[in-house]
Amino acid sequence: MVLVDISAAALAVTRENSLRHDVASRVWPVQGDLLAAVRGPVDAVVANLPYIPTEECAHLQPEVRDFEPRTALDGGYDGLDAIRRFSAQVATRLSPAGFAALEVGA
Repeated sequence: MVLVDISAAALAVTRENSLRHDVASRVWPVQGDLLAAVRGPVDAVVANLPYIPTEECAHLQPEVRDFEPRTALDGGYDGLDAIRRFSAQVATRLSPAGFAALEVGA
């Protein structure tokens, strides 16, 4: 399983967690922007991209707003900036029977 994040700090946590849960030999953490570092075809892509509109970020619950990095939350003017870029990339990476699953807002 390839685990991609743009944040080196997030990948450090990923490495710690994979060791803690004894799955380090089955995961490959890669620093990159969305799917740029992924070679296709792949069978599945699961992503939790930033999808909160910029204007709404300041009004999130404190446990979200004060804990998560802004880059993990702020999806641009309408919340779809990363999703638009991801959609263009995923179309070139999925196998014919592959699927993509995203967490999105309302």
